[in-house]
Amino acid sequence: MIQSIREKLTHVVEESKEGNQEKKRRDGAKHPTPRKELGKKTHPGLLLQRMLVQQPEKNDKLKGNHPYADLVDAIGDWQIPEGYAKAFGRWLGLVESEPHVRLLEAVATGPLALGLGTASPIENGLTIHHTYGVPYIPGSALKGLARRAALASGLASSEINVIFGTTEVAGHITFWDAWLEPAGGHRQPYQRDVLTPHHPNYYRTKGGKPPTDYDDPKPITFLSVRPNTRFVMAVSSNSEGAEPWVNLAAQLVKLGLERLGVGAKTAAGYGFFKCKPKLSAEQRKHVEAEVKALMEKYEGQIERIQNHSHLSLVDKLLRELSKENPLPRKAVLERLKGQLEEANMWDEQDGRIVRLKDLLEASR
Repeated sequence: MIQSIREKLTHVVEESKEGNQEKKRRDGAKHPTPRKELGKKTHPGLLLQRMLVQQPEKNDKLKGNHPYADLVDAIGDWQIPEGYAKAFGRWLGLVESEPHVRLLEAVATGPLALGLGTASPIENGLTIHHTYGVPYIPGSALKGLARRAALASGLASSEINVIFGTTEVAGHITFWDAWLEPAGGHRQPYQRDVLTPHHPNYYRTKGGKPPTDYDDPKPITFLSVRPNTRFVMAVSSNSEGAEPWVNLAAQLVKLGLERLGVGAKTAAGYGFFKCKPKLSAEQRKHVEAEVKALMEKYEGQIERIQNHSHLSLVDKLLRELSKENPLPRKAVLERLKGQLEEANMWDEQDGRIVRLKDLLEASR
């Protein structure tokens, strides 16, 4: 008798649980996450981790937008807070106080999906600054990218160890987190992105089930950073005589960002940047003085180039300029280019012109 009562009670409890779950699914399907309730000023990390109102079940029939899409759109509405510019200025001042430092200004040429594997209620995450809510690139990611670039470019292992260190000795270069530039790019850095696997069963079974024409593609909504978003990156060192190594580390970061990409989906064009040096106030004064000195040194020789009989002088200038500091020599190379064009000596097929263009590109 007691056993029979227990079985009946267990059955009633189970039916009650199933009924409540079905009611939640039904009610949730009728009332998808309202974007207006999330607010445009709520921290994106808080939105992503805590503000998904409904986690839809597999067989739910949703009306309107999918809850994931609603949540991602709400994050896309978020704007960089006014106070962030002051925080960025403090960070930049701290970086520039280092004895040896190089800054890069990097503009995303496509979307950025960094930290996509971070756990989140919508299955895909993103690297978001814990305090200010902006996207950022961890220094550890930039260090790993620079090391990949060093290996790909054939840098000697002894040089790699100086920059990156070993398991026993620390490297001499510090790779700082890359901060979002508040004055450049978008006030709304996030966007809704979509990935659509056309053969989900094939990927889920790792090739166990073959792809077919009647597979059911299911779009996956995720969060990414908009193209043309601007970041400032820094490498520094407080070691004595580290200036050449800091310059090399900055070149490796630039090479990695422009050729290899950072984050997920680089094969689809995500995570690539166009980089250029960003100078501190002190560095700008120093470069301006170097430019003036170089122009005084080479102006007379450049003016002598009037026709093709002066090609040997062009060769001499290119050899000497290739050894000069890339930043200040840019103005001299531009002046040389203008002189060659004025003398009708600019031929895109000429090896000297190719060399001049390469030096100009390396000086940007």
